[in-house]
Amino acid sequence: MAKKQKSTLGLLGILLLVIGVAAGVILVMQVQDFRNKAKELENETFVVCHKEEGGDYWSLIEVKESELEEYLNRGDILGGCPVE
Repeated sequence: MAKKQKSTLGLLGILLLVIGVAAGVILVMQVQDFRNKAKELENETFVVCHKEEGGDYWSLIEVKESELEEYLNRGDILGGCPVE
């Protein structure tokens, strides 16, 4: 009986180990997906109507999301340029 109990405990231990490894693999995959999506968003660009310094004309440029606030704070416009 003791031998059967040890065998059952051994199988239970192996089962728990397999479940733990599977859960770890799933968690790593989810974290990697999150990182990939974050990287995609980081590389997203926006069209900005940029007013050239010292000039009175506008031009359309693409800027990274990380630079967008800087351009908007200088008076540039998100999207199309104004019609004069």
